[in-house]
Amino acid sequence: MITAERHSKNEETASMLDKETIGKWIRELKLPLALYLKSNLKPSGPEWFKNGVLEHVRSNEMSRVAERSGDITSLDEIALLGVFLGNWQGISEKNNIPKSFKDTIYRMIEIRNKYIGHAGLILKINETGYKDLDTLIEFTEGIGAGELQEKFQLERDKEIIRLAKNIKSKGDSYVEPIEAKECKAEVLSVSAAETIHLIEKYLVQDRLYYIPNPPLWRDEYNLQD
Repeated sequence: MITAERHSKNEETASMLDKETIGKWIRELKLPLALYLKSNLKPSGPEWFKNGVLEHVRSNEMSRVAERSGDITSLDEIALLGVFLGNWQGISEKNNIPKSFKDTIYRMIEIRNKYIGHAGLILKINETGYKDLDTLIEFTEGIGAGELQEKFQLERDKEIIRLAKNIKSKGDSYVEPIEAKECKAEVLSVSAAETIHLIEKYLVQDRLYYIPNPPLWRDEYNLQD
């Protein structure tokens, strides 16, 4: 029994998301975000880089980098997200972006700092990974990064299925009812309809329980380099 349990845990660890992978995906957003901002700011006139970019970069290091290069693509993810927020009114009005998308930008700042900004931070990927992928999907859709959006959707769906199988397996092996394990059931708190569709598609004969509990996040964020 002990050997089987250890084998199961090893399989779970091998297949789950990891910090480095999600951090890499976040970095892949840098170029499409920079180009999206450039396409929205450049039409404002010859001073677009100074007024639209440099004035909204908080990091002294990034400011020096941007001044030397004169290229918005030289900024890191945090600096670009700060530029987006600094030009929020103009960009959102121009593109008819809903106000709720500003919350998505703040969540992007939060998860970027979580996966990239703190090298020694230990993350519970099995509890947060799929939720952070939801944010990446929302953000890529908002800036029109279609290829990355499809990639993140695929990875998110794979993660939901992995979690669903893991919950079912633990539910079969434990005496306690699975609905009593709220910390495990919470991983299925993404869009209920989509989750049910995925589970029915891949686990037709399995009986699973989920507890809708949308992730909470702070209203205040610290921009970190």
